[in-house]
Amino acid sequence: MKTLAVVLAVMSLNACATSQMVSSPGNQSSEFAPANEVSRPGVIKYVNQGSEWVANNSRKDAYEKMAGACGGKYKIDSEDAQTEGTVAQMIGGVSIVSPTLYWYIHFSCVK
Repeated sequence: MKTLAVVLAVMSLNACATSQMVSSPGNQSSEFAPANEVSRPGVIKYVNQGSEWVANNSRKDAYEKMAGACGGKYKIDSEDAQTEGTVAQMIGGVSIVSPTLYWYIHFSCVK
């Protein structure tokens, strides 16, 4: 039973260590796309709070997704922190509400 609890804890940490593509880079064009579609940068975000392990693995996941979206090489154009939503936690019988801090990476594919 103890082993199951450890496995579930590790699995939930891994689930937290992910990134989310906000906007894919414009690497495809269609007849209705704007002229600058191909040069449009991508944006990815991940939660940048909590344990160092989660933040580091979330960034690694972002790197993998950026490389996948670009089919290989990419460059980071800029990075910034933004707060979104809130998280409520019970600590010692007191409800603590805090914003969720995300790290945004703006990137472009390299041809």
